[in-house]
Amino acid sequence: YYTTSQAGDFHPTSSADIVYFPQNNDRVLFKSYSPSRSGLQRDLRFPISVNDQSNLPDIDFMTAEHLSGFTREDRDVSLRFHHRLTKVEYLFTVADGVEICPEDIALTLKGMKTTGVYDIFSETLTVNDDSTADIEIPNRGTSSSRVGIVLPRPAGPGVSFDLTTSSGSVFTADMDEELALKPGYKYLFHITLEGTSMSVRVTIKDWIEGPTTNYDILGISTPAG
Repeated sequence: YYTTSQAGDFHPTSSADIVYFPQNNDRVLFKSYSPSRSGLQRDLRFPISVNDQSNLPDIDFMTAEHLSGFTREDRDVSLRFHHRLTKVEYLFTVADGVEICPEDIALTLKGMKTTGVYDIFSETLTVNDDSTADIEIPNRGTSSSRVGIVLPRPAGPGVSFDLTTSSGSVFTADMDEELALKPGYKYLFHITLEGTSMSVRVTIKDWIEGPTTNYDILGISTPAG
């Protein structure tokens, strides 16, 4: 079943894919994920990559918590989607007297892992430890900020970000070693450019959850027997 609607109106891909609850009233569990991926194997291991930040909805991986709708007698299926990766936003401020245009700043995140596999059955992410690569966070039409989606990581050293101006000046700051990037959270990095240096402070917020979705999976009556 799939949906392209924010309201989450799920439909089978064809009449051959209609799902029925068991006649004996056994309980079943539904697993759901976003974005849709054709060719996903039956083991539901979803490949994750945050190398390309050009289209955030394509890498904003979510899975759903199954809340209700387990049997033929309880068939109003409800799913609540949760973000499983981490959102980062960098907000730029230029100190008085500093001649730098925020829209001309290029942002590169260094030291992060970029690929992995998410097991939808077990709700676990396995990160590829050999996938460390620079992540370019593009300008999305707002001069004072940059937004990206990255893999969660435990606290530790090794992560930094570079700001490069159109004149070639490079500002570098290390991420706090005690800062863990947790799934489902948004981290706001407030950056002030001060001549030849920059100051950074961090705000952490819960990321907004996806919608709770309800649908009647028995759109066609179950045949007798």
